[in-house]
Amino acid sequence: MKTVYFRYVPLICALLLLSSCAMGPEFSGVPEAGKGKGNVVIYRLIQFVNSTGYPHVYINGEKRGDLKNGGYLIYQLPVGEQTIKLANMWNWENTQEWTADVKEQGTRYYRVSIIVEDESVMVEEATEEQANEELKELKSSTEYSSRPSNSLFA
Repeated sequence: MKTVYFRYVPLICALLLLSSCAMGPEFSGVPEAGKGKGNVVIYRLIQFVNSTGYPHVYINGEKRGDLKNGGYLIYQLPVGEQTIKLANMWNWENTQEWTADVKEQGTRYYRVSIIVEDESVMVEEATEEQANEELKELKSSTEYSSRPSNSLFA
């Protein structure tokens, strides 16, 4: 009887790992921002460390989405300073907060990664060239949810 249960352990583990990964479409570029707006792209590299945890993304205090492992989010935001915060639940210990100076029809790229040694979270601004190279491997973090609060365009 015990061996029957153990047969399902690998399947359950695989399902848990898949549910924590971004499942949306692959990155195909950043849409052109409208008048008075700019783009902010936040992306998380594919990493095994803390792969089942993910942060909620807050912009100016409003929850706007979840950044899954190997995922990206694109926001069109009003020009000016926007406060961005990554925070979450039980398995995402660190809260990261920064201010993005959004330029009209410009794009800012922010890479989120986990430092393996101490599992701390690092957010750093990336160049367009770096980001476009890394984004090729990632999928959208927005496809799993159709809640209106996850709308990417302000």
